[in-house]
Amino acid sequence: MQVQVLGCSGGIGAGLKTTCLGVDESILIDAGTGLELLSAERMLQLRHLFITHAHLDHICCLPLMLPTIFERMQQPLKIYASSVVIEALKAHIFNWTIWPDYTQIPGSSSDLLQFVEIEAGTTVELGCIRVTALEVNHPTPTLGYLMQSDEGAIAFSGDTTTAPQFWQTVSQVDGLQHLLIDVSFPSDQQQVADASGHYSPAALLQDLQSWPDEVAKPVLHISHLKPGFEEAVMDECYELFKGWDVRRLASGDRLIVE
Repeated sequence: MQVQVLGCSGGIGAGLKTTCLGVDESILIDAGTGLELLSAERMLQLRHLFITHAHLDHICCLPLMLPTIFERMQQPLKIYASSVVIEALKAHIFNWTIWPDYTQIPGSSSDLLQFVEIEAGTTVELGCIRVTALEVNHPTPTLGYLMQSDEGAIAFSGDTTTAPQFWQTVSQVDGLQHLLIDVSFPSDQQQVADASGHYSPAALLQDLQSWPDEVAKPVLHISHLKPGFEEAVMDECYELFKGWDVRRLASGDRLIVE
């Protein structure tokens, strides 16, 4: 199993792309601006899109992708998300005002875009990969995702602040090799982090301390850094997270489970 990091920034700007992760050839986690790095031919290979939540930086390129590939799609694109996210997409994006409803395009097959409702704890079997939705903590209903294969596992928090159930779950996963965590603001911006539902390094440290001593630590990838705070956040993470292999996640990274 391989995860291609197309985007992982908490904002936009030169060289920055918002959250979008490709898992092998046919699976996508979120549809932020990183999605635009895929060619149209590569987009046509996508079969499964898992959405963490409905904030714009995580869904904005889904509607933009569809007119690029829709007329050439031969198989459905399944969109997995919570009921809240699916209703938001239908009511506020695919409503003919903001964007066409691609389930109702005249003269096309309405089943090419399929919404699949999931909740925390749901596991979707996709050949040799299993994707499980995880409970996290953000102001709007949000899911993290665990991707598992026979070789090992990768966990992604999505946008979250402190989330005990998430840590209880991922610390019990056999073969967890990579852990992608949202740390958006430095600790001196704690009030902003709390209000917006994101980790600071100090808040994440509290949850990392619950990691069982007997369980091997995965590589800890810091994601969703807000532009302008990247260096301050990473300096703190390197200083505070003793005993962890801490890395700054970046567009273009490839995480391999083997």
